[in-house]
Amino acid sequence: MPRYAMKLTMLSPVHVGSGEEIDPSRYVVRKELRGSDDFYFIYAIDLPRFLARIDDRKRREFIGAAEHSKGPLYLRKFLDQEVDVNKDALWKSDCNPEVYDHYQAALKSDRSQLRVELMQRDPISGQPYIPGSSIKGAIRTAWVNQEAAASRVQQQTGRISDRELERRFEPIVLGYQIDHRADIRADPFRAIQVGDAPLCKDSNTIDPVSIYKPNREFGPDPAGIQMYYDVTFSRLHEETISATGRLLVNDRLARTPTRGSGRWDFDHCVTQEITANALLAACNAFYGPRLEDELGRFPLVNESAGAMLREEVSKLSDGDALIRLGRFSHRECVTVSRTGGMHDSAKKGTTRSLACGDMPLGWARLSLRPMH
Repeated sequence: MPRYAMKLTMLSPVHVGSGEEIDPSRYVVRKELRGSDDFYFIYAIDLPRFLARIDDRKRREFIGAAEHSKGPLYLRKFLDQEVDVNKDALWKSDCNPEVYDHYQAALKSDRSQLRVELMQRDPISGQPYIPGSSIKGAIRTAWVNQEAAASRVQQQTGRISDRELERRFEPIVLGYQIDHRADIRADPFRAIQVGDAPLCKDSNTIDPVSIYKPNREFGPDPAGIQMYYDVTFSRLHEETISATGRLLVNDRLARTPTRGSGRWDFDHCVTQEITANALLAACNAFYGPRLEDELGRFPLVNESAGAMLREEVSKLSDGDALIRLGRFSHRECVTVSRTGGMHDSAKKGTTRSLACGDMPLGWARLSLRPMH
């Protein structure tokens, strides 16, 4: 079973959401002077540790603040005054100065919610990581695009509705549909196993995300309120931020006969054999043109990130591929057309979500090296 050391290098900021949000009842923000420069950090509070550390009087004050009619505001003030970041922090992250300014405002008014949407983080260390499911999903999208042969899809034209064809698209394209029924047991991506990839130390920052549309001013945050996101630093920040894990290819499944093995409609355990090199080629074929399309349609993105991203793509070698990860990957990078080509203009996203002022999100280099 081929095993590969997997490395993701962040070319632009990446945010893979965990579904968890925190507000100033669960963190504090500090400004720290280092030399002549100010640095800003957000500290997530380990509340059980904090409550165990403080005395009974302070615990009663905490409960009183939490139960006050203006609980959020009183609780924020209490935590800001009482938390010792050296003793009570679960994890620490760099943050945008704007976060500090809004945090200071939130200590004076309960109108500001100041929510932060987190990436997946280790519950013990607080270190962020890229989930294997997100990596595998991005690779799968590229593979489905490659395999979206017109002949397989066109065989269904006229026999089922467009809506039904859309629902069955992947089983048809990947060959694990029999008699209008998808048999997930034969899905070739069962042979691909992708582990979680922890990020390196000091990898992340908390930053606002804004909406950019050409010929218009920036719009509000995609959540509809002022929201901050846990994103990685990247090559666009002139930082080398990586996440490492493993990818395994179970090459035996595509070679294991199944005929005569009970109720099984396929010749082998999965419908096709997939190699690591083929996966990388599919990613480059899918994401490369979409990067160029994005740079061509969004002048600000091209101006701020085009040169750097094109340079990074030009340096891809054997064992490397361009990939896009996370929530702000946009429509063109998370959906596939019937023919496997680029979407027509009506189906392309007309806006971009930008972090750190003008940086597109989600671009990364995927590297696979054989493990012996």
